[in-house]
Amino acid sequence: MDVRRNRPAREAINVLGHFNCFVAAKIRRALSGLAEDVALDSERHDSNGSAKAALVGLDRMRDALHTLVENGYAALPDVRPLIEETSWLIEQTETHLPGARAFVRPAFDEPDEVRHLEATEGGGLSR
Repeated sequence: MDVRRNRPAREAINVLGHFNCFVAAKIRRALSGLAEDVALDSERHDSNGSAKAALVGLDRMRDALHTLVENGYAALPDVRPLIEETSWLIEQTETHLPGARAFVRPAFDEPDEVRHLEATEGGGLSR
């Protein structure tokens, strides 16, 4: 089967390639920043922002692995360890940085701001 002809599978592979290094860097930054941010407001410090970016990537990677299985490009027994490791990383990140999911990323998690930018830029902004 040619993955180039299957859009969901092709996008899943792109997601895995994109977030592969990105997630590791964001988790490292979140953990190294955690010690520096202890005295700051837990909802706003940099480590939560990095952890949220990592969590978004991990969620998308886990979904991408499921997409590859659903579209017949990977067998579940082959990718199950990756899915389990990804789920473990999500769980650990949420445990050690409990404010990460609530962190508001400017222009990504502020719907009013996104709508305003889309309106002023003619809808050219994409997420």
